Amino acid sequence: MGYSIHMDFTVAPEDLEFGDRVRAWVEANVPRDWTIEYPYGSPEWVEFQKDWDRKLYQAGYAGMFWPREFGGTGASPERRFVFAQVMAETGAPEGLGHLGRRVVAPILMTHGTPEQQRRFLPPILEGREFWAQCFSEPGAGSDLASLSTRAELVGGRFLVNGQKVWTSNAEFCDWGFVLVRTDRQAPKHAGISCLAVPLRAAGVTIRPIRQINRQSDFAEVFFDDVEVPLENLIGPLNGGWRVAVTLLNYERGLESAMSRFADQRRAVESALLAIREKPERDRYLDAHALGRLQAEILAIPIVAMRLLSTQLEGGDPSELASVLKLQHSNAWQRDASRVLLATGQASMLKREPAESQFLFYLMSRAVSIGGGTSEIQRNVIAKRVLGLT
Repeated sequence: MGYSIHMDFTVAPEDLEFGDRVRAWVEANVPRDWTIEYPYGSPEWVEFQKDWDRKLYQAGYAGMFWPREFGGTGASPERRFVFAQVMAETGAPEGLGHLGRRVVAPILMTHGTPEQQRRFLPPILEGREFWAQCFSEPGAGSDLASLSTRAELVGGRFLVNGQKVWTSNAEFCDWGFVLVRTDRQAPKHAGISCLAVPLRAAGVTIRPIRQINRQSDFAEVFFDDVEVPLENLIGPLNGGWRVAVTLLNYERGLESAMSRFADQRRAVESALLAIREKPERDRYLDAHALGRLQAEILAIPIVAMRLLSTQLEGGDPSELASVLKLQHSNAWQRDASRVLLATGQASMLKREPAESQFLFYLMSRAVSIGGGTSEIQRNVIAKRVLGLT
């Protein structure tokens, strides 16, 4: 069965066959209970994720979203969509290198020097080096441009000082894509630069943050006179804000949305199963609420296909990325509340995070913050999509 958007985005039979091959490969290479067998943050989890990155490369799937000139497959938008959908639906791991592949690599391809591309892209693709995104600070979240981590150019090297927070998987990564202030006299958007900072360098301290879901997905990262060579400047000096905006568009893109969509759908399906087991719970999900919930779930991949359709026509999909992010965040929060009511106390008794509807609900509070708050997305949509001032 094909999908169509505006009559110009149709998944061809050969792409569907490709999806079947990917699905069979995932099922042959991923343990069914891997989320339980390899608890997040354990040494076994880290090695499992790194091994998955290597398997993706060896199978030729790591570069599905990369152009051929950088070692990727040069796949069509239709095939990219099929790949992202299958990986999400099968519950495949993302790999420790997913941020490098999805977000950092496109930035290096667009803004990096040829030397930086040769140095950093092959290890990202092959699963040999792993990246963390060091943007948010205790005093610079939604207003990211007010960041205060600074980098001073001294003797041909940057000296980096400051603190980042909510940095995913920082303690397991080799490199940080760090947003720093390099001109404290310039307007806040004009004095920012991007640096590739080795996270094992002298002066870097990483402290995992214990969360309410019993995990430490994020960490604080401290920089104390960390020396970074000038050649690690990505993009122009004091021109990092444009680079950062490009990165955020990729962070809100197709692969991340499809992965979260699959998690959301599995939680909803689990709630429906709980209702079938105990019909008295259906008072929390009447026919109207159930229909809306399922429609919201189905709408997310449709917007994702529209995003790819725009790309297929040669357009800029960045504005639609904000629409997709806002739609998904709102739907997740509404659905999580309904799911929690429908599953009742039983949702709090399951200890495995992959199964707990209660933890799904708790994470829904964060989904409208990470990757840009819903308020920021509304501003982007108002200004760039609707043309409001």
